[in-house]
Amino acid sequence: MDQTSGIKSNLSKPIIAVFGSALHSEKEFRFLSTLEEACEERDFYILAFSFSREGMISGQGLEAELTLINLIREIRLDGIVIMRESLTSLMLVDEILKVARKRGIPIFSVEKPTDGCINITFDYSKSFKQMIRHIVEDHKCTDIAMIAGMRNNEFSDERIKACREALAEYGLELKENRLFYGDFWERPTADVTRQIIDSGDLPQAICCANDTMAVTATRTLKEAGIKVPEDVLVTGFDGIMSGQLNDPPISTMEPDYQKEVDIILDHISGSASGNDDPSSEELLYVLSPNRSCGCEGPVDLNRETTVSDISANFSDIYWVMETMNRVVTAATGVDSIDEISNFINRQIGMWLHNFYHVAVFAELTGRGPAEPNGQTYKTLYRNENGSYAGTGDVYSEQVFLPGLDHVISNESFKRLLLVRLLHTGDTAYGYYVEGFREITNRDLHRGEEFTIFISTAITVALANIKLRLLNHRLMEANNEIENISVTDYLTGILNRRGFFSKIREAVSDPMNYGKYLSLYAIDMDGLKSINDEYGHEEGDFAIKTIADAIRSFASRNGFCSRYGGDEFACVIITDSPLELSADEVRGRLRSVIRRIPEAMQKPYPITVSIGSGCHVIESDPIIMNKCIEKMVHAADEAMYHDKENKQQHIEDALKN
Repeated sequence: MDQTSGIKSNLSKPIIAVFGSALHSEKEFRFLSTLEEACEERDFYILAFSFSREGMISGQGLEAELTLINLIREIRLDGIVIMRESLTSLMLVDEILKVARKRGIPIFSVEKPTDGCINITFDYSKSFKQMIRHIVEDHKCTDIAMIAGMRNNEFSDERIKACREALAEYGLELKENRLFYGDFWERPTADVTRQIIDSGDLPQAICCANDTMAVTATRTLKEAGIKVPEDVLVTGFDGIMSGQLNDPPISTMEPDYQKEVDIILDHISGSASGNDDPSSEELLYVLSPNRSCGCEGPVDLNRETTVSDISANFSDIYWVMETMNRVVTAATGVDSIDEISNFINRQIGMWLHNFYHVAVFAELTGRGPAEPNGQTYKTLYRNENGSYAGTGDVYSEQVFLPGLDHVISNESFKRLLLVRLLHTGDTAYGYYVEGFREITNRDLHRGEEFTIFISTAITVALANIKLRLLNHRLMEANNEIENISVTDYLTGILNRRGFFSKIREAVSDPMNYGKYLSLYAIDMDGLKSINDEYGHEEGDFAIKTIADAIRSFASRNGFCSRYGGDEFACVIITDSPLELSADEVRGRLRSVIRRIPEAMQKPYPITVSIGSGCHVIESDPIIMNKCIEKMVHAADEAMYHDKENKQQHIEDALKN
């Protein structure tokens, strides 16, 4: 349970925060819907935060995504779940872990183990072996081909190994001419299936590493006049709906979402039992045989209802596109983004059965939008129970959602609020919250579409507003705004946004290619004690003193930043590796502090904990984005390790 004093705890239900990417995707949706049903039974509530899938792939825009994490810092949370297969950014995971560590919140990592979490994972290898055994034992197949994912991919390689080991149990082998790579998606799978057909040497069974490839293989075989399962058996893995709608339905292995959810809720409620290692739970997929392998399979889905639902979804998608295009078009003529609210309300009739809250940074509103500081929001649109609540409420990010307890106490809605970022690229505008009367995959997709359109409308509106405000002083004014937005107000050094912008600028400079970038994570020791014992003015003095010392340390060939609170960082670029230990860096900072008479007269020592990471600057921006993320992670981990000796840091400072 949340142990931090001062956190808002007057909520009527225990809250679980779920973090993942593209939570409208089928796998993530099935986990969320299973968790929501269990939360309804156990009287929990879910706040689900959906990050951008594009950001996970490219590494771009991750700084903007921190906006969502900042929203939970003052909410009482009883548990945090990270969906690690979709949320791949180490930087975002680290930020979530910091919140959990600071506040003593139990945190769960599902699908992929993460240090510092209760890990709930599936044994893909054992699960895939079950399917191979089913094909051999129940269908007497001895000649088996496999369509794996991508070459040199950990998930693909794991399933290839599992296939070989399972076949070996029966004295069989996966021959090299029976192993193909379909890259986990349609087009490459269709290509390799045609290779199998053209060879004239059909195997008895084709085992695919996921259902998408199994569906594609089945379709390609049928197009060539080859019957499934009469001529060739086909199996998949992961249990997606398109596999069950296929003709014939795909035999597959399905994740045991119910057991996964029960483990999480049991841990949070204190009723977990039976595991010698409470930090790790490993589950198996469940075999779901069907007609693509020759089994009878479960009772057919109601095809007429399913086709009707799909048709309705296509109509809904068309309506969303047409309606929201009107909102985007209207945004070109507004004088402030506040006016977008009226256009949303006129066009949003199809969504009035749900709860909607759209909030933007307050500084973006009005006729003279400014660069936001990320701490104050304004309600752009709100609709609850079909009632338009209008706009205008201004509130701190610490509030997260005005009237939150009223919303989660409304029994006409499901136990889930889905939160998405309003943004374009690296620029965050605010966030969108949606509650549901019913939870369907289409509902979550529609919310994703709504988020994209509102973000686009804000982008268009802001661009046109700024164009109308331009004059001969535009460049000077923009430079001044940019300087304010990247500078920490207390110390005068870069803030977090400015720091990462400066890093991107440095690693993009061809003059720096081949040089070494050393990144230092620096955390002040004992700021809370100074504030509590001597007052916040003294705490501010200590912060500014450390900032001056770090500025001096990085002055020749680097730059520095205050992330916020007691967290600092700096970067130094050198021709050769800068091999300085934490104690050496601490000594250099201390030597600067000793030259500040006022600092030496204070009744408290000013000390820091330090961690670092180093990497050669390369020309590929995607590689560098990943490297920077890993360096930040490594520096943070080293700093936390150094923090364990903070009392020694203080004692050493007192001696000197």
